[in-house]
Amino acid sequence: MNPSLIDRALALLIRHPTEAGHAGPDSVRLSRQEALESWERDPASLRGVDLTGIDLSEMTLSGADLSGAILRDAILVGTDLRGANLSETSLSACDLSRSNLTGANLRNANSLRGEGDHRPLKMRNAILAGADLLGCNLEHADLQEAELDGAFLREANLHAARLKGARLERADLQGANLRHACLEGCHLANADLTNADLTRAQAARADLSDATMRRAKLIHTDLRDADLAGASLEEAFLIEADLRGARLIGADFTDADMDGVRLDTIDPTEVDLSRSRNLPSSS
Repeated sequence: MNPSLIDRALALLIRHPTEAGHAGPDSVRLSRQEALESWERDPASLRGVDLTGIDLSEMTLSGADLSGAILRDAILVGTDLRGANLSETSLSACDLSRSNLTGANLRNANSLRGEGDHRPLKMRNAILAGADLLGCNLEHADLQEAELDGAFLREANLHAARLKGARLERADLQGANLRHACLEGCHLANADLTNADLTRAQAARADLSDATMRRAKLIHTDLRDADLAGASLEEAFLIEADLRGARLIGADFTDADMDGVRLDTIDPTEVDLSRSRNLPSSS
């Protein structure tokens, strides 16, 4: 064990809860060092424990079972969590910046904050390639520049999340809530956004080339200068969306509702909008 890390160890109260968020009678006080030694003996030993405020930055916890754990206010900056199980964890105000969560399980993890608490879950520059985030609550989370290529985000709550510059190529975002999310410059090529809700999202300069957005809600969405070449937008709702400067070559707008959409002059040899609905007559 690195002595410098031991020197930084903080006291930690670990509770084995009888129910979520409540300590049982067998609560014990462990230092950070003792918590790590416990994990080294048994990777499942941190399952469901209260790790509020612990600092495990730069540690190697690949394959750890943290399912159901409380990581509120925890600091895991640069932590190796590859293949770890963080399903149903509480991540309120947790800092996972620069952490490596490749292939990790975060199903139904929750970053809900208490009333009056405006601190977001921090995952800036984190690596979540291929991670499973089914149903994960990432509302207001900071995921700027994060790598989520191939991640499974079906039905995830990303309402008002900050994803500027993030990579989500080939990600599965079917049914995801991206209302009011910041997706500026986001890399979403070949992503699946079927039935996703991007109402009032900021997606200027986003790369959505070859993305699937069937029946997606893009109401009042800012798509200025976005790349939608080859994208599938059948039956999508683009009501009052801003597509000025967007690249639309080969995109499919069949039965898409384009009522009030803002568009530059369209070259019919590049994209066919004749099968869309409610297209403004000036387009």
